[in-house]
Amino acid sequence: MSATGDNRPADGKPAAPEPKKRRRRGRRLWRVLKWTLLVLLLLIVVLAGLVAWVAGTRSGLDFAWGQIGPRLPEGIEVASVSGRLIGPLEVRGVSVETETMDLSVDAVDLDWTAAELLSRTVHLKNLAVRGVDYKATGVAAEEPQPESSEEPFSLPEAIDLPVVVQIDRVALDDVSATTAPEAEPFVLDRARLVNARLDETDWRIESLTGTGPMFDLEAGARLTPRGGYATNLDLDATLRLPDLAPIEAEARLEGELADLDLDAAVAAPYNLDLTAHLADALSAPAVDARLMLQDVRTRAIREDLPEIGADATVTAKGPIDALAVNLDAAVDSADYGRANLSTALEYTPEAVHIDRLRLTSPDMPGELGAEGRIALSEGNAMDVTLDWSQLQWPLAGAPAYRSEQGRVTLTGELTDYALDTELAWQVIGQTEGRLALNGTGSMEAFELETLDVSGGPGEIGGNASVRWAPALDVSAHLEGKGINPGAIVADVPGDFDLVADVRARQEGDRLTADIDRLTADGRLRGQPLELDARARYLGDHVQVERFRLVSGATTAEISGRFGWTPEAALDGRWSIDSSDLSTAWPTLAGRIKSSGRVTGRVQAPSVEATLDADDIVFGENRVARASLDARVDWSGRSASEVALDVTGVDAGGQAIDRVALILDGTPAEHALTAELDSDIARADIGLDGSLDKASMDWRYTLQRLQAAYGELAPWTLAGSASGRVSADAQSIEDACLTSGEARLCLSGANDGQGSRAQIELADLAYAYARPFFPEGLDVDGALSGRIEAALPAGAEPDIDARLTTSGGAVRMTQPDDSVVEVIDLAPGTIDLRLDNSALDAAVDLPLVGSGGLNADVGVEPGSAPLTERALAGRVTLDIPDLGVIARLSPEVDEFAGGISGDLGIDGSIARPDVRGDLALEASRIVLVSPGLTLTGVRLAATGRGDVIDIDAAAESGGGTLSADGAIALNDDGQDVNLSIRGDRFQVVNIPDATAYASPDLDIAVTPERVDVTGSVTVPEASITPRDLPESGVTTVSGDQVIVTEEAAGDSAVARAVHADVEVVLGDAVRIEGFGLTANLEGSLRVVQEPGDVTTGTGEIRIVDGAYRAYGQNLDIQEGRILFAGGPVSQPGLDIRAARYPAEDITVGVEVRGSIADPRLTLFSEPGMGQSEQLSWLLLGRPLDGASGQESSLVARAALALGMDRGNNVLKGVGDRLGVDEIGIGSGAGQSSDQAAFTVGKYLSPNLYVSYGIGLFQPVSTVSLRYTLSSRWRLETQSSSIASGGDLIYSFDR
Repeated sequence: MSATGDNRPADGKPAAPEPKKRRRRGRRLWRVLKWTLLVLLLLIVVLAGLVAWVAGTRSGLDFAWGQIGPRLPEGIEVASVSGRLIGPLEVRGVSVETETMDLSVDAVDLDWTAAELLSRTVHLKNLAVRGVDYKATGVAAEEPQPESSEEPFSLPEAIDLPVVVQIDRVALDDVSATTAPEAEPFVLDRARLVNARLDETDWRIESLTGTGPMFDLEAGARLTPRGGYATNLDLDATLRLPDLAPIEAEARLEGELADLDLDAAVAAPYNLDLTAHLADALSAPAVDARLMLQDVRTRAIREDLPEIGADATVTAKGPIDALAVNLDAAVDSADYGRANLSTALEYTPEAVHIDRLRLTSPDMPGELGAEGRIALSEGNAMDVTLDWSQLQWPLAGAPAYRSEQGRVTLTGELTDYALDTELAWQVIGQTEGRLALNGTGSMEAFELETLDVSGGPGEIGGNASVRWAPALDVSAHLEGKGINPGAIVADVPGDFDLVADVRARQEGDRLTADIDRLTADGRLRGQPLELDARARYLGDHVQVERFRLVSGATTAEISGRFGWTPEAALDGRWSIDSSDLSTAWPTLAGRIKSSGRVTGRVQAPSVEATLDADDIVFGENRVARASLDARVDWSGRSASEVALDVTGVDAGGQAIDRVALILDGTPAEHALTAELDSDIARADIGLDGSLDKASMDWRYTLQRLQAAYGELAPWTLAGSASGRVSADAQSIEDACLTSGEARLCLSGANDGQGSRAQIELADLAYAYARPFFPEGLDVDGALSGRIEAALPAGAEPDIDARLTTSGGAVRMTQPDDSVVEVIDLAPGTIDLRLDNSALDAAVDLPLVGSGGLNADVGVEPGSAPLTERALAGRVTLDIPDLGVIARLSPEVDEFAGGISGDLGIDGSIARPDVRGDLALEASRIVLVSPGLTLTGVRLAATGRGDVIDIDAAAESGGGTLSADGAIALNDDGQDVNLSIRGDRFQVVNIPDATAYASPDLDIAVTPERVDVTGSVTVPEASITPRDLPESGVTTVSGDQVIVTEEAAGDSAVARAVHADVEVVLGDAVRIEGFGLTANLEGSLRVVQEPGDVTTGTGEIRIVDGAYRAYGQNLDIQEGRILFAGGPVSQPGLDIRAARYPAEDITVGVEVRGSIADPRLTLFSEPGMGQSEQLSWLLLGRPLDGASGQESSLVARAALALGMDRGNNVLKGVGDRLGVDEIGIGSGAGQSSDQAAFTVGKYLSPNLYVSYGIGLFQPVSTVSLRYTLSSRWRLETQSSSIASGGDLIYSFDR
């Protein structure tokens, strides 16, 4: 071994065993490494498998959630998680609760493609979230905001996402978000995102839609995430705000961020269009925009808004930090007129410059303008001036107010500014004046240094100091001289001086105020006025040191302490004494004296009050006398007594004789009586009550009640009834009233859960309503029933009613006291049910024997008003025998028929549609006055929804009559169209006349007018009136007018009548009577228009006519009654009648002219004198063969014929001669042979003289008439035969 001590041999070569050792160490290291790698690989495989198992299997997710779920942080809960992490995944019942919010989600469904992650793609196939409810319950503490960088925001050249994002579908349903504790929730019913993709070159959203109660949204977008960031956005939206018209908008945004264009529009009624260009949006944004409103009508936006129309244009142009804004608007208000506004502003971050603001109106000459500058920094300095001239209000029409000129200036900073105002004002037609105001202010206070108002209402001056920080502190002084309120308020003239000093201040939460002085002295409405008051407001009460007001004959005084909080003490007095209330206020009258005192505390006051009033008048209401004596102790320590008595009340025309009320007792135990007596109602009530003041629950027992209305029998309380009244509940139980045999019971209650009522009625006789029946009508029988009603809170009412009718009869007592049985009634029922807003009603009212009325009607449920919901039902009516009509009416001798109907009803109660038939059929009807027997009578109505068809037919005298048409039921009334056709229908059949008619008429009726057109042909008629004795005819003077109630009511015709009808007489129309025998033929067209007389066109001809007079027969050679378009009551006459007394003699009479002024002439063949014509006409022989009596007859006839014709000629001669009277005639009571020619003249207004010469007797007469007064006159006559005189007194009857 060497000295080195190593293990090598001396020659330096390694020893042989060393390489083996190294190999053994290497193998050991490899084995360790190999096993380590194997273990790591196994762990990776196990871990990968575990991940794959958890992510890719349902059992793995269940295992993982079993470990995680119980360990969720406090406040987070999830009901269940199922599916696979790689999709699909279902999460249910998520709840998150923190200090500031509550969040719940019903369901989340997720499906995505995990395998696409290997290709750097996140592919979300479906994400559905349902039932989201977010509520903010508090405000999170504000975190300190990081200091904002002054560097402008900029985008990179490109946005490169590490992955591609593909979203096929995202769905949100039933989302509610309340963003503040007291805010209304935002509700999203449905939202969908479809086909969204984000990659390196393109970001797009194919479709985004959303709906909710207040909005609908549909949008799509596309963005290039590099370069200029090209953008394209399309949006359509509808916004529904409460009480406003929907806002329907569309918008489009396109371009690059350096060059964006926006177009937007809002549809009618908003009519808004916006176009805008935005340049350099991120670096140096500049805008060029125009907003236009065209024909905007406020009533179309909301019905209750003032009626205003507006057009406006707003432009904004320039950089954001130097933006020029212009506004031009035109407004038209239906109430106030038109106005135009033109404004030019310049906005910078430092200030707003008002270059121009001008308000004008085309309806007034004036204008308002403003200019100035408002700083947005550096203390917000202001320098603004507002000027106007010739302003008026309203802008259009007659102005109520006007200001000729005015100016307001505001200068300084918000911490130290000055306000100066000066203007001229005018209340048109009343007063005018000037107002000047100036003061200074800051952010904490304002000093009104001077206030000066001059003009009509007087001279008013004052000053004030108002400070609102750190606490409110106000003091003001006001002084006025010669105050006249009538200058502003009509009917309140005055002239008085006024002084007021007031102070107010706030100390913590307490506000106090002092009226140190309030005085007035002078006259108001012509009466002396004095006011002296001083009071303090101290938070929970007012201390009135003095208040005394004297106005005319009225004095009012108040003093003491008055509070309003429960514990506030009371100690106040008042008095009113007026001997004439009209001196205090013009609309009042009468006398009143009242005084009182209140003590205690507000929660338990004691009041003593008296009142005496006489002849009180206020408006149209009057009280003859009223008295009140009250002592009320709300604490209950002593009994309260209240006595009120009011008599002679006239409340708007309703007379009340007396109202009396007496209250006696304490709140815990008291009695109340009340009486009412008026001309239509009477009532007497007595009750006992008890009030729990802590709960304000009043319980009462009704001991006495009697009530009557008009002529109806009174109702009386049968026994005591109890109930209660509180703020939350009211009730009454077992209140039963009786009236004769009838009994009515009522129970009901109302509380927070709803209301209920029960009514029972027994044996209410129909005769109870006898005061309203027609005279002679009597109804036997009675009505009973039960009604139960419930109205739950927030729910639909529930009503169940059933009424039953007993058997009975309807009778009518005739004028001769005989009784006619009209109808016999069998027992019936009426049922009504209202349940869940649906209404069902059934009526069964049978008659004894057979027939009656049946109905079954229902209204469908729904949220619409009851009268507008769908209606369905059926009504049947059957009265087989209407023979009672013959017993009721003396004009009907026999009625063999009945009425029946079967109707279906639909539509709504407001506008029902009736379908079906209702018909009156009679085999025989005998009418007394016209003598007709009608057979085959049918009158039918057929409903066809909103149209009712009419069909009628009848036979009479072998002829027929029919009518058909329709009634249209319109919203504004009914339109009727009816056609009437007939063929020889007998219309009269009595001994004196028989007539037939063939009508062909069309009738149209609207709510405004009635039109009648067509014709009526009379094919056959025979008129044979019996000759009346001379004494049986009574005539009246032509100037006498008979006025009847019917005539007085003719002016109240509701519809204007337009008629155009032709009446045609056939060839078998004959008249025989009063000496006339003739056939009539011809036609007459009758036209009537509203406001004009009825006119006629045509002629009626007399054919084969003869007339017998004075014992002689005259042959009517020609006879025509002519209608030439004038009034139908004034036709013309063309009649020629002749007699043939001898073979070669013809004499006769011709009548021509109008019926009001006919002209009668005689004719003969051969020609002869008038006396001879009359002799041949009357006697049938010449005059020389007549006896003396016959000659007198001829003379009288000649005189009658000649005087009417001759006097018209003589009157014309008299006018030319200057005499007042000239003519031929005989005096009253004289025969025709005493006729005379008379000439008369007024010598003075009171003296008349006449001279007459006898025509048939040689007698001359002088007459004199002198008027002594309006009542007395003297008349004398003197002739060769006799003389006489009369003193005449006249009087009105």
